[in-house]
Amino acid sequence: MPASLLILDGPDAAAFAQAQFSSDVSGLAPGQWQWSAWLDAKGRCRAFLQLARPATDRFTALLRGGDAAAMAEDLRRFVFRSKVRIAATDDMTVVDGPALHDGLITVDEDDGITYGGGIRSWRIVNATSKHAIEHATRDWIQHDIDAGFAWLPDAAIGELLPQSLSFERLGAVSFNKGCFPGQEIVARMHYRGAGKQRLHTASFDVIASPGATLRRNNAAAGMVLNTHVVNGASKALVILNDAGLGDERTGIFDVQGVDANLASLHTWPH
Repeated sequence: MPASLLILDGPDAAAFAQAQFSSDVSGLAPGQWQWSAWLDAKGRCRAFLQLARPATDRFTALLRGGDAAAMAEDLRRFVFRSKVRIAATDDMTVVDGPALHDGLITVDEDDGITYGGGIRSWRIVNATSKHAIEHATRDWIQHDIDAGFAWLPDAAIGELLPQSLSFERLGAVSFNKGCFPGQEIVARMHYRGAGKQRLHTASFDVIASPGATLRRNNAAAGMVLNTHVVNGASKALVILNDAGLGDERTGIFDVQGVDANLASLHTWPH
C-alpha cells in the first residue's frame, strides 16, 4: 500500500511535535513509537499517525492516509522561530515486518523503518526498492482491520473526531498534556461522554471501497475506511452512527448504490 512519511528534525522537534500533535510526545523515548494525530481547530482528524522517534531530535511519522507533502507545508506555518525542519517522503510502501516488540522501532540498511507491533509489525520501505518488496507480504492490512487500526481514505480526512476513531484506546490523544489544536473540544467531549459515532470491524457481502458512504433508510449512516476483499466479500473498518444498527448488530445498507448486508463483528470504544 502506498504510504507517506513526515519527518521532523532539529533541536526543537520534540517541543514542536508536543505542541501540534494530540499524543503526549514528551513520554516518547528514542527508539520507540506511539499512536498520535494532528487535529484541526474543531478537533477533527487531519492526519492519523504512527509517530516514531529514531533519535532525540528526529521524529518520523507514518501517515495512515493523507498527503505528507501537504501536511508538511501546513505545519511549516507554525514553525515561527523554532529550530525544526519539516520534510515529507511520499514514495513509500508498507509491507509486513519481522516480529518486534510493540512500541519499538528499527531502521535497517535499506533505510526502511519497522514499527513493532509484536508478532505483526509494519515495515515502511521505498516503493522503488525491488529488493525490499519483491517477496514481501501484506497481511498487516487484514490485521489492522481486526485490531481496529484505521487507515483514513481521502473522504475521511478532516471529518472524524478522535472518539469516532477510538483514539483514547490507542493512547493517540492526551487530555492532560496541555494545549494542542482541537484540545479544548476533544477534552470537553471526553469528559461529557459525547460522541454519536463509533468504529466497527464489519463484514459485507459485497466489495466495499474505502471512502464509500453508507446509507440506510435514505440517510447517511457512516463511512467505509480500510477494507480487505476476499471472494467478492469485504471485511472493513467502518464508522457508523450509533443509531445506524439495531440490537441485532446487522442490517441492509446502501453501499455505492448496491444493497449490502453489513454485520458488525466488533464495536470499538470511544
